[in-house]
Amino acid sequence: MQFQGSNAIDDAFFKVPRVIYPVDSQWHGECESHIRGLFSSANSWHEAGQVHVEVDPGVMRVVGMIHPKQIIAGEVIGFFGFWETTDNPDRNFAAFARMEKWLRDSGASALVGPINFNTFHAYRLRIAANLKQPAFAGEPFNPEYYERILHKLGFEPYVFYRSQFSELSDREVKVIEQHGEKYATLLHDKGFRFLAIDAEIWQSRLEELYRSSHDIFGENLGFQQIKYREFKAFAGRDLYERLCPRSTIFAFDKEDRIAGVHLALPDYSSLMPSIPLHERGEFKFRYERDFCHLSNPGLIVKTIGVLPEYRRHGLLRTLMVHALRSAVGHYAWVCGATALEGNPSNRGGAPIMTDVRRYALFRKKL
Repeated sequence: MQFQGSNAIDDAFFKVPRVIYPVDSQWHGECESHIRGLFSSANSWHEAGQVHVEVDPGVMRVVGMIHPKQIIAGEVIGFFGFWETTDNPDRNFAAFARMEKWLRDSGASALVGPINFNTFHAYRLRIAANLKQPAFAGEPFNPEYYERILHKLGFEPYVFYRSQFSELSDREVKVIEQHGEKYATLLHDKGFRFLAIDAEIWQSRLEELYRSSHDIFGENLGFQQIKYREFKAFAGRDLYERLCPRSTIFAFDKEDRIAGVHLALPDYSSLMPSIPLHERGEFKFRYERDFCHLSNPGLIVKTIGVLPEYRRHGLLRTLMVHALRSAVGHYAWVCGATALEGNPSNRGGAPIMTDVRRYALFRKKL
């Protein structure tokens, strides 16, 4: 089945992953209502973007996307996303061929993915994956054969990301702190302050956080600024209630503007098997309710970033120290999650990290 247009998904679209991930798997599920919203006129992406949907019932699905703002190194780039498939390269070849022809006819010269519209939503593929290894919230999770199928379809790894893991104690925080000591006086003299964010501050600063997100993350591949009403739905109360109130910290400059952000949440994955597979996508974890049920709790550093004007001043590393210092004694381990390889946040945590998982975006010339 092939569809074009912003309302081009039906029940068959959502049945594909249920074939791939067994009931006892670590898959976190997908939120059907959220995805239907992304394919509706409520998603401002469709004001200028176009989609092509391929569904082979019970076998695979994939969505091709093109938008005038999807330009990388001067090229109009198509994205593919929402890709789920059984181990069937031939059926993927046929569906991708139709999608690629549509993208070429629409002006794209290359195809990159998986990206679900933009990087506010799910993207990347977990490589060298092990289905028995649980995924934390927001981490790509897929069968090992996905990478093999993409290679058969002519894709090559394009951009790599990683998650870095470490034990968490005063010893590990001290190592990071020592690497950043030379910046401490400078930051103090410039009037920076660091504050753990409660629900009231989060809500009152949400519009400023929205404006700052473009400056902090705007250079990321696949980033497109969404409208404030969409950001408010994406980053509103439900998101805050999942976050760790100890380790979600903002840096403010001397004018009381947001200069950097550190968003972190507990790893809730150990609770996932207790949730029926068909309910997982809609289920919303909450720190206040669920943290006490975690054994060997881990802290997932979900997002960390600094405004461009304050980079190379040690602000990012200092944010990390404040957040991890607050987490010691409450968490057994920490993960710097899914950052671009070479990103300063990876370098900042590298001195203590002991294990790594890797992810990638893939690219194909059309």
